[in-house]
Amino acid sequence: SWHDAKAYISWLSAKTGKPYRLLSESEWEYVARAGTSTRFFWGDSADEICRHANVFDKSGGHASDLASGRQVSDLAYMPADCDDGYAFTAPVGSFGPNAFGLFDVTGNVWEWTEDCYTVPYPPDVADGRSYQAKGVCERRSIRGGGWITPPARQRPTFRGRDPADLVFSPFGFRVAQDLQ
Repeated sequence: SWHDAKAYISWLSAKTGKPYRLLSESEWEYVARAGTSTRFFWGDSADEICRHANVFDKSGGHASDLASGRQVSDLAYMPADCDDGYAFTAPVGSFGPNAFGLFDVTGNVWEWTEDCYTVPYPPDVADGRSYQAKGVCERRSIRGGGWITPPARQRPTFRGRDPADLVFSPFGFRVAQDLQ
């Protein structure tokens, strides 16, 4: 859950004496894009997604059932037409890094961000700060897609949102360390 991620970051900061935190949505998108302006960090084509990320694909969608065209899971979408070799999560670093040298920013697990989810995306946080709602935050932003997510949701611009107390195997997080 988002609360678990925050608890881990508090523990890590106390243990190391260094300031760690979740990334803001805008920071997350910046590092995921790695200087690109394409749909994905490797280019515009989703055809290559299984070479770059662990996504919902033939290994997760039971390829033998795909030929029949019938739904192979409780998901409302079909798997990507490729096989990344992992039906569930992949070991960290199983796929190459983006141009910034970061691994697994696309696929594998959704990553919690610090932001409270709002629509439209708040224009006043373009400086990298996280957006926090005044009052109760109904949902927290997650980014990056996961092993259970089709290609369209793997784009760096795709914004997911879930309750902060939701525990779900496709969720994870990435930490940032503030430097002095």
